[in-house]
Amino acid sequence: MDVKSYAFSMVSSKPSTLGESESFHFDMAARMARKVILDTWETPFPSHTLLNVNIPNIPENSIQGIEVARQGFRHYQAEVTEGRDPRGKKYFWVGGPYRGFEKSNTSDCHAVEEGKVSVTPLTIDCTHNDFYTTLRGLFPNGLPQV
Repeated sequence: MDVKSYAFSMVSSKPSTLGESESFHFDMAARMARKVILDTWETPFPSHTLLNVNIPNIPENSIQGIEVARQGFRHYQAEVTEGRDPRGKKYFWVGGPYRGFEKSNTSDCHAVEEGKVSVTPLTIDCTHNDFYTTLRGLFPNGLPQV
């Protein structure tokens, strides 16, 4: 099914801290989302593709533009925290504080850090094709059974 799809996220302007609140610029984000949709609506999307849009949580007059970007990679501290839910059941929260991103001037992370809205075309197929080819070559009949 080919349905034109978008994903919108507002990116916090500061690292989150439990219990700390931040005001969000939802009106600005809605205007940016509308602009991206209107500007790209007539553009055909390939099958199984969506536009991932990251909007920095800053005042509208601070937005430095809208940039087409590659998907970046964020780094988080390796951390597992044990807690209890409201019913008293144990859970584990995996992932610690944000530690920055892989440096690339063409990434969505960089665009947002520069005060820009990032527009990243993503495909649903996450297959690593080169490694897939390598594994198929190593195991043409599948992996041995136990």
